[in-house]
Amino acid sequence: NGRRHSVVLSSDILYYPVPKVEGQQNSVQVKSQLRREWKAAEHLLLRLRLSDRFRTWGLQHRAELRTEADVPLGILTFGTRLIVLKSRDHSFLGLLDAAVRSGNLTVRLRAGAFQVDHWDDRIYVYEYDAPGSFNVPAYYGRGVWTSSMVSWKINRSVRLYFRASYISYCFMSEEKKKPGRAELKLQSVFKF
Repeated sequence: NGRRHSVVLSSDILYYPVPKVEGQQNSVQVKSQLRREWKAAEHLLLRLRLSDRFRTWGLQHRAELRTEADVPLGILTFGTRLIVLKSRDHSFLGLLDAAVRSGNLTVRLRAGAFQVDHWDDRIYVYEYDAPGSFNVPAYYGRGVWTSSMVSWKINRSVRLYFRASYISYCFMSEEKKKPGRAELKLQSVFKF
């Protein structure tokens, strides 16, 4: 019937004989993660990730639940993601993705919203970018963002990349409000 299902459970323990905090005998960190992926229908792929980190120093506990759904429809793909984090406080981030791949052209659009009131609870999200650029912003505060990424293969030797993004902290109180930020990037790649 084309349905597939996988579950992965992983855990690691780190022991530091030299303590991370003065006055401790030693420091220990335990990380665990449960990942589940299943193709619920022909055009619906679901993913769930539950991760937990405990350490004997600093902010001791951090738990995260991440859910994703992708709907591939030929040249179109739609996706959604929700991240709920519990550490110092509760934090949330949700986003919607859309992608079109047709021949030599790929267009990706993303929009999201976040509520992260403490820097210790920041949420990282990989953003699509041009080759050689690593873009993983830390979302902190309360706001929304949108981005677009276009890749166009003109011929065998030339490819163009264009990225535009904007973030607004529109849901923060006036005394804590940060200015928005916009980015435009154009990159060309030549192969000889």
